[in-house]
Amino acid sequence: MAVSARTYAVALVAIAGVVAAGCVTVPPEDDPVLLKIGELESRLSSLESRLDNEGMVSMVGELQRLQEEVRLLRGDVEVTGNSMATLEQNQRNMFVQIEDRVRAVESAPRVGGAASAPLADPANALATPLSDSELYDNGFDLLKRQQYEQAREVFAELVRAQPQSNLAGAAQYWYGETFYVRRDFQTARDAFARVLAEYPRSSKAADAQLKLGFCHYELQQWGQARATLEEVLARYGGSSAARLAADRLDRMQQEGR
Repeated sequence: MAVSARTYAVALVAIAGVVAAGCVTVPPEDDPVLLKIGELESRLSSLESRLDNEGMVSMVGELQRLQEEVRLLRGDVEVTGNSMATLEQNQRNMFVQIEDRVRAVESAPRVGGAASAPLADPANALATPLSDSELYDNGFDLLKRQQYEQAREVFAELVRAQPQSNLAGAAQYWYGETFYVRRDFQTARDAFARVLAEYPRSSKAADAQLKLGFCHYELQQWGQARATLEEVLARYGGSSAARLAADRLDRMQQEGR
């Protein structure tokens, strides 16, 4: 009986030693610290993957937005190119339409004067003595035909021969336009300035001052352009000339002029 008890005690001691040894030597794959590190690394990898994906999505979205802007800008350039091809013609059409609306008043018969009677062939406008109305109408017909040099001669003749005519100021304005439309801005500038100096009450005075400002702009005379256009606003507020002057002043501000 004593042997059995001793043997039992030895067995208990051996079992306790085995248990103690197991508590000290936990397999590496079950180490809680290593498990925690592995979990954190897994979470970090997942976050990095998400960030990469979100960044790619953001970059793709930004690229698509930029591509759309480029497409729109290219469309604007194409439209601008097409518009520039017809800009000169559109400008001529514009002032011809405006002039048609006021010509009936400007060329109306006056007491003691003859009614307007343009020649069949406006190119012969200076062949025989004509009234101011006839000269004006013939010059304007030549202008509409884009025969600028001939129109210029007719308008100049009207101003020279009949400087006191009610149509002299308008004729001087269109004389300047024949240079403006050909981009001879210096000569046009002097012609428009003469309208203001000699015919300040002309129906074309506002337009002459507007175009004078435009000529200063094209000649890069920024201070004079700004002062002239601001004077259009002050003198002719609410007119189409004033609106065009305001548009050009806004453009100058955007350009840092």
